[in-house]
Amino acid sequence: MEGFSINVEKVHTTISSKKYLSLTHLDDLNGRLESRNDHLADSHLDSSEKRQKLRKTRTMDSRDNMERCEETSEVKHAELTRSKMTENECTSYKCKECGKILSTSYNLLIHCNIHTGARPYSCPTCDKSFRSASGMNRHVRDVHDGVKNFVCDVCGRRLASRASRDEHRRTHTGERPHTCETCGKSFKQKASLHVHRLYHSKVLPHHCDLCDRGFRRKQELDKHASWHSDRKPYACDICDQHFRSKSCVIRHRRIHNDQRSHICTICSAGFTQERYLKRHCENSHKGIHT
Repeated sequence: MEGFSINVEKVHTTISSKKYLSLTHLDDLNGRLESRNDHLADSHLDSSEKRQKLRKTRTMDSRDNMERCEETSEVKHAELTRSKMTENECTSYKCKECGKILSTSYNLLIHCNIHTGARPYSCPTCDKSFRSASGMNRHVRDVHDGVKNFVCDVCGRRLASRASRDEHRRTHTGERPHTCETCGKSFKQKASLHVHRLYHSKVLPHHCDLCDRGFRRKQELDKHASWHSDRKPYACDICDQHFRSKSCVIRHRRIHNDQRSHICTICSAGFTQERYLKRHCENSHKGIHT
C-alpha cells in the first residue's frame, strides 16, 4: 500500500495550483483526475467497496482543488474577480444573473451553467450531458451501474440513491420544495427548477445552423432541427403514422384513446387538446365568462 499513498499525494499536488479555473479547463482536469483515480482503484485497492469509495472522491477532489489554473483566460478571471466578495475574512462569490451567493469560484462557474444552458459533461455511455461532473457521476451511478438499494415506500420502485428516492417520492406526496427565486413557481424536482430558470434568462446558447434561431436548451434545438428535414422518427404504435417529435405522437394517440380530458365548463363538451377547447369556447360561447 506504500505505492498507493505516494500516488494519492501526487494527485493532490498536481491539481492544487493557484489560478482561477475557467469552464474550458474543467473537462481536462476532471478527465485527468478520473484516470488517476481509476488507476489507483484498480491497481492499489483490494476490495470492490474500497474501489467504489475512491471513485466517489472524484467530484470532491475536483471541487476542492479546481479553484485556480495556470491557463485561465483574462476574461474569465475578470468575471470571477468582479463576482468575488469578502466579509469577515470569508470569501464568497455572487452570481450577477440572479444574485445567488456561492462559496467557491468553482461552484459559481457550475451555477452559471443554469443561466447559460451549458452542459459540458457528457455521459460516456449514453451521451446525455450535464452541468457538473457530480451530476454526470450521479447519473452513471443511478442509471448505468444498476445498483438500486433505496425503495419507495409508496409504490415499491427501487432507486440508486437516497436523494433520487426522496425526489421520486414527491410525485406521490405533491410536495414542491424547489422554488424559483424570480417568479415564485415551485417544483417537485430540482432538475425541473433548473430547466425553468432558463426561461428567465435572455441567453440563447444553442443556435440552428440553417436559420440561426436561438434556443435555451439543446433539446429545443434538436426538436426545431427536425422541422428543417423530412425525418419523422416517432411512430404511433397503433396506426404506424410517423411524427417529428414524441409530443406529437402523444397528442395523436388521444385520437385512438378518445381521451377527451379538456372539458368545457359551460356545455360539458370534451376535447382531446386544450387548443381545441379554446377554439370551441371562442366560436360557441363568445362573450360568456366562466
